[in-house]
Amino acid sequence: SSSTGYTSDQSSPITIVDADITDVDLTVSRYGVLSGTVTNAQGLPANSIDVYADYWDPAHSTWSTHGSISFVQPDGTYSIPAVDVTGEYRITFEVDGVTTPFLTTYYGGSVDSPDASSSTNPGIVNATAGVDQSGLDVALVAAGYITGTVRSAGTALEGEDVEAFDVSTGYEYDAEASTGT
Repeated sequence: SSSTGYTSDQSSPITIVDADITDVDLTVSRYGVLSGTVTNAQGLPANSIDVYADYWDPAHSTWSTHGSISFVQPDGTYSIPAVDVTGEYRITFEVDGVTTPFLTTYYGGSVDSPDASSSTNPGIVNATAGVDQSGLDVALVAAGYITGTVRSAGTALEGEDVEAFDVSTGYEYDAEASTGT
């Protein structure tokens, strides 16, 4: 079992009985904390954003969520107690592109997931177990919008469904033209 921000290397259970327990050594290691500030395109603090730290698992060649989720505070700061394994980490700043004007952004400022096979990638954080790293700041990438009016014979149509398809990702975006626009 572990407390928030700590991990234990205790591998054998300790049974608590109605007696004193002595001669038990327990080592508790503190997680390293990844922290920084999140800003919007205007350089102002961005908040209400989920932040994840994923660890590159070289044995399986995949990213795995490692640590906890943090939420960006009103002043734009975040802090994730996540580093209990030394290695490469990817920090993801996830937003809802439908209700906020920003795309999911990775540390380093990219909207594309960083490639862990490149140690020079600016989106990779090389972290040491139990060591804090601050100054991991990111500016969110603004989302683009498509605007227009749905018309038939020159008249704006209400309640029509509008779809846009991203050919590079295969993702489909849906909207409703409630007032024709």
